[in-house]
Formats: sequence, structure tokens, C-alpha cells
Amino acid sequence: MMLRKTPTRVDLYTRYMEIIEEYNRDKDKAEIQKVFDQLLQFHDSLDQEEQRYVREGFSTEKELAVYDLALQGQVSVDQG
Repeated sequence: MMLRKTPTRVDLYTRYMEIIEEYNRDKDKAEIQKVFDQLLQFHDSLDQEEQRYVREGFSTEKELAVYDLALQGQVSVDQG
């Protein structure tokens, strides 16, 4: 659903799957390091907002928006 809603994430998902497939092909120490380096490069390539979305662990962009508003004190979030 997220991929349908935000087409730019399709590229991120595709690249993620390519890295995983490559990892599963060859699991020697050198390959593991190579894949880890690729994952770090992939992470660094995300823009600031995408990193926040991933880091905060939200399932929708609306959740991230509500979270931002709550942090600004514009919305009270019911904990109950």
C-alpha cells in the first residue's frame, strides 16, 4: 500500500531487494562486507525526510505528520 501511495518509494524498495538478493547469492566474509557497505550507501542516499520516516517507524506519512504536529504542541495525543 505504501508503495502504491508514494511511487518514489518503489525505487527504494527495488534497490533494497537487489541488495538482499545479492547477499543471499554469496555469503563469504568479503561479500558480507560488500553488502554491508552497500546498505550504508543506500541509507546515506535517503533524503532527510525519508530517513525520519524510516527511523520513526511509521506505517503512513499521515502518522509522521501527526507526530510532527504533536511535537510542536499543536495536537494532544491521547495515551489511553
